[in-house]
Amino acid sequence: MRVIITADIHYGVGNNQKIVRKFAKKLCGISDEKFTQKVNQKLKKHLAKVSKQVRSIVCVTHCVPFSQLLRSNAISIDKFFSAFSGSIETGEIILKFPKVKYILCGHTYEKKQVQIGNITAINVGSDYLRKRHELIEI
Repeated sequence: MRVIITADIHYGVGNNQKIVRKFAKKLCGISDEKFTQKVNQKLKKHLAKVSKQVRSIVCVTHCVPFSQLLRSNAISIDKFFSAFSGSIETGEIILKFPKVKYILCGHTYEKKQVQIGNITAINVGSDYLRKRHELIEI
């Protein structure tokens, strides 16, 4: 089966991290860390449930679950963006489910593909002006 993935999975939140964090905490009532933990627990439950019903899983997240998918340029702004791009815990959860064959993410605007064990990990890399697509064989 062929699946076309259209990646338009980014939203603008402004440049000031302090303001963004305050807004997120006010909106959700919890810190970034607590929010990420809640989302990761939900992901774990969903993957466990789906794993019982299917042969293969395509997992899609907004943020980057593996450091290998981070921006690779060496300029200082890339180092800044890499610091806020995802959760290692999310990647660790995904790796515990052998039926996950693909992980698709975005967030960093840089297209990148790596193999992590049996998982093909793709950062689609769309931005506001360039919409990218991926074609995957399942």
